[in-house]
Amino acid sequence: MPVDPPHTSLETKDTVLATRTLLAPATRQPFRWARCAAALSCLLASMVCSAAGSEDFPEPKRPRVGLGLSFSFTLPTSNEPTAELAHEPGDLLVLWDTPQEADTGLELMASRYGQRPQQVLPLVALVGVVARFQLRDTPSALALRDRIRAEQPSWVTDLNARSTLQGEASPASAAPRLFALQQLQLATPAALPTAAPSALKLGVIDAALDPALPLAVSQKTLRSLLAVGEVPAPIDHGNTIAQLIAGVPQAGGFSGAAAGMQLYWAGTVRLAGGRASSHSFNTIAALEWLMTERVNLINLSLGGPGDAVLEAIFIRLRDKPVLLVAAAGNNGPAAPPVYPAAYPGVLAVTAIDADTQPYARANYGAYISIAAPGVDVWVPARPGLQGADGGTGQYQSGTSFATALVTGALASADTSLWRQPKAQQLEGLCHTTKDLGLPGRDAVFGCGLLNIGALDTQHAAR
Repeated sequence: MPVDPPHTSLETKDTVLATRTLLAPATRQPFRWARCAAALSCLLASMVCSAAGSEDFPEPKRPRVGLGLSFSFTLPTSNEPTAELAHEPGDLLVLWDTPQEADTGLELMASRYGQRPQQVLPLVALVGVVARFQLRDTPSALALRDRIRAEQPSWVTDLNARSTLQGEASPASAAPRLFALQQLQLATPAALPTAAPSALKLGVIDAALDPALPLAVSQKTLRSLLAVGEVPAPIDHGNTIAQLIAGVPQAGGFSGAAAGMQLYWAGTVRLAGGRASSHSFNTIAALEWLMTERVNLINLSLGGPGDAVLEAIFIRLRDKPVLLVAAAGNNGPAAPPVYPAAYPGVLAVTAIDADTQPYARANYGAYISIAAPGVDVWVPARPGLQGADGGTGQYQSGTSFATALVTGALASADTSLWRQPKAQQLEGLCHTTKDLGLPGRDAVFGCGLLNIGALDTQHAAR
């Protein structure tokens, strides 16, 4: 019988993600085929990579594959963005640790490298200064990045990575099938109208939010972090995220996962080339604002390839008293990790359906932390588009929406959760999940399905 490797630090959870990916069919099939594919891939990957895990989220266990097992599967299609869409064209970011270093660096960028910043963002809560430079094209930005890295090793510099919303909607539908809150073992806000402590501050980084959308929050602060000239993306995704977190109870039985908290909403998603996307500079600006507001919890239902500057910011956030919840990605089981979900210290959420089977388009990987409902989750249409009975809405699928439900569920958790250090918060989340798939933590479901009822029971017993 194989012996499971010892737990390692959460800080190392992304060290093998580029090589240890699991395979499953690209289209939805009975889960037994996905498990067979995952087992073979993990077995092969284990020959070429080292183990990675977490003392908070235990090491994914390798599948036990018996002799004589035969099966077939097709290689899944990756939905990851093409190279030209992965970064802002010609954009280069530079991060300095102090304002003094930034003053010297900006002068050097002008005198030696012939570049003046398009935007400069002083970081008070996150410490430092980040600047955005626009070159004529991406090859020019790559060449300058490599030159700066060689000549200025104390600077952090990289291309400005794009991030996209991790969800998709189905056609409008009435007579909803509602299962998400029950699957999380969560009492509805209709029964517990003050489920979230009014002092709890919840931040969201997403597309813009309709200011008139009715939400069960004690306070709502909206802010756009878009640059001058950037066109905001449609509000549909943002509205869906907000309703899953804190939507008011509806006649048909729908309600958000929490109520009563203070909501801080950062709009960072714009239209670029006809597509909705954000980028690292806007995400960093949003994080800086939310940290100055001292939020307890941040929802990030977006993701992309990441970059060195964004990674440096998330390293700084590891020691901050804020829980970061991010979408694990919808690029397919064989796709590379999605960031910020795959950064150490971030709660990476994958999606499952009503039968606890994995979302067909979800990413797999050692960075997956936890699973939650995120396939065919019904959300009511925004006011003005509903039917007379308020029952018209859409089924939504994606790790975006699983992330929102986890964020809302955590906001409704016992208040003692928010008095604990981050490491204890993460450990408690893992130890109270419902195990899914292979025994123990795995690369499909992470620790398993979030069980907020068990988490509250654990805290109440302390």
